[in-house]
Amino acid sequence: MLYGYSTIMVLSLKIISWNISGISSPAKRTKVLNRLNSLESCFIQETHLTESESPTLTAKWIGQTYHSVCNLKKCGTSILIRKDISFISSYILTDPEGHYVIINGTIGKDTLTLVNIYGPNSESPAFFHSLVSETSKFSDSAFIIGGDFNTVLNPRIDRSISAQCDINNNSTTLLKQYMSDYGLVGIWRLQNPSSKEYSYYSLFRKSYSHIDYFLSKNSIAHRIIHSDNNSI
Repeated sequence: MLYGYSTIMVLSLKIISWNISGISSPAKRTKVLNRLNSLESCFIQETHLTESESPTLTAKWIGQTYHSVCNLKKCGTSILIRKDISFISSYILTDPEGHYVIINGTIGKDTLTLVNIYGPNSESPAFFHSLVSETSKFSDSAFIIGGDFNTVLNPRIDRSISAQCDINNNSTTLLKQYMSDYGLVGIWRLQNPSSKEYSYYSLFRKSYSHIDYFLSKNSIAHRIIHSDNNSI
């Protein structure tokens, strides 16, 4: 299995998004948190932690944690913010099924909304419709949505096998309409318009795909000076 991570630099924050495929093991948790300790903010997906286990996702460098968990030990999303980052939250929304966590607040004079998602691993336009409904209220703020979307934005360039490019995907259609309606852009694709890099391998389809993204408002895209899309 190939698991991807993406990083961006925005509003003086270096943010990583990483599907960690379970972090209930203390040894793995220590390795992951040590690897993340140079970052200001982290979006992690598939924590597989229950509500009682979520407090274990801590380290000396972490100042604030925001979790959405499912007590069936699946899914799970978390946003971790470094202790020396002066983020003041004013709104927190967590998904009871562990698919997303949304926080809104301020860093200095900037109002910032951070959304970390783990999209369902089967087509689910209803999930993205719900996400649109919850996040649209913050459309006027600096806005970053990142995570493992479990769908592609551009089938012809985000999949390795061209025969699968024309598969009808209502989730992709809805997500792209959402981006158009609210002026969102995929940061890595904006900075790498023709590159092909993948973050996931499907044994079933025997193909690679790019399903890990950061989206931002067009109005702050110029403030995102760097982005990476890598695999681990």
